[in-house]
Order: sequence, then C-alpha cells, then structure tokens
Amino acid sequence: MRLLLLILAVLTRPACGDDDALHIYPSIYPHVLKRMEPELAKQFPEIEIRWFQKGSEQIADFLCTELEAGGTRCDLLMTSDPFYYEQ
Repeated sequence: MRLLLLILAVLTRPACGDDDALHIYPSIYPHVLKRMEPELAKQFPEIEIRWFQKGSEQIADFLCTELEAGGTRCDLLMTSDPFYYEQ
C-alpha cells in the first residue's frame, strides 16, 4: 500500500491545479478511502487531497461535463471501468 501511495503522490503532484490540492476522482468504495486517508496524511502531510468519490458512470459523466466546459480539476482518475480511460 505504501508503494501505491508513493506513486500516487509523486506522479500526480506536479499536475495539481491552481488551488494546490490533489483532486482524485475514484470509484473506490468510501470505506476503502477512509482507510487510505490517514496513511496518505501521514506519508504526505504537505498534500491536501480532495476526493470526488462516486461510481464509475457518475465519475465519467462529471468528468465529461467538466471537460466540455473547458477543463477539469481531476489530477488522478481511478475508475474500475477501462472504457472511461480510453474515452
């Protein structure tokens, strides 16, 4: 799990938007995120993480709406359906 957290922080930090927060759009279950949050905060205290947690279809709809409006805050997309990555 620490390796995943490190990869997350290192790969996505340079892409952060204007507000210096890391915006992650995961389709991971909320109880899994709750378990990840303390470890992320401990390992990377300087990074504020903002979650937009929903199901894959809801995330795809939200992301498409953002992109159609001219951009997105999403720094990291974590969805269970690879179709959305291709799209």
